[in-house]
Amino acid sequence: MRNLLLSIIAFSLLVNSGCRNISSNKEAPVIQSEEQYLNLGGVEQYIEIYKSADNNPVLLLVHGGPAWPQTPQFRYLHKEIANKFTVVLWEQRGAGKSYLKNKTPGNISLDQIIDDGQELIKIIKDKLNVEKIYLAGYSWGSIVGLKMVEENPADFYAYIGIAQLINKKRGMEISKDWLRENDTIHKDIDAIAVLDSLDNNLIPDNQEAGMKLYQLVYKYGGAVYNQEAGIEVEKAQNHYDDYKNYDWYGVYRYSSQFLADDLFSTDFRSLKKLRVPVYLILGRHDWNVPSVLALEWYENLDAPEKKIIWMENTAHGTLDEDPDDFKRIMLEMILP
Repeated sequence: MRNLLLSIIAFSLLVNSGCRNISSNKEAPVIQSEEQYLNLGGVEQYIEIYKSADNNPVLLLVHGGPAWPQTPQFRYLHKEIANKFTVVLWEQRGAGKSYLKNKTPGNISLDQIIDDGQELIKIIKDKLNVEKIYLAGYSWGSIVGLKMVEENPADFYAYIGIAQLINKKRGMEISKDWLRENDTIHKDIDAIAVLDSLDNNLIPDNQEAGMKLYQLVYKYGGAVYNQEAGIEVEKAQNHYDDYKNYDWYGVYRYSSQFLADDLFSTDFRSLKKLRVPVYLILGRHDWNVPSVLALEWYENLDAPEKKIIWMENTAHGTLDEDPDDFKRIMLEMILP
């Protein structure tokens, strides 16, 4: 499943560190990265930190999937965000290099991942000597991130929901309605058969039903609007030696089996108030995690400040389908 569905810091508690320069452009800040493992919830988990200045605000990016890290994509497409942010990438238990470090970490659940994230934030705040950070959650990561912010709002300057997931089951109903309104699909006998089977609950397994629907939404442009972006993401995933042999789909299948119930039971529609500023970055053409459902939630949300930002040329892959626009949004519209 394509998931388009993303610094020199002395972490004395971290191990297996490695540093590299990311940019040597004389006109731009020099971005350096540090690779670390942290013990979170009793499990070694991988992070990368990108930094160009000591006084930049800290941004934690919580990846989607489940179990689909954004690390090589960030290196390849988004590293300039670290010109103004210190960016922390975290690969959750059962994902990326955290999975490679421990392929059976135990307790792969939403609650445990949230606890891991809260523990990570305490370390970030302590070691970087900051009182608050920005948190951005993408797709599945928007579930993790929003719950983290809801639990401990004092830790955050703002929450940034990218392709915000509100309620998976309701979102699937909206996706099916969108597909049926597409004139072309009515000539697609196989597609109609899948929709009928979904409507009649002939695919009782939620994860399998979600995958079948995703394949249709993808085929009709509601998951990836900019098809050329998929080529760039594949380049990113294969560009770096440490990810060339990574089994993206195999790891996704392994970890998502433990997280499917959490994914399908999450419902933020009753969450009406947050005590931090909220920014939603939504793809105008996203019918995989329908933006219209996030918009409906946003309109009923009470927050100290809130803003919705539309990416007009993207569907679900908001970060990667238009990386230049995404970087502009982060650096000019989110950062004060």
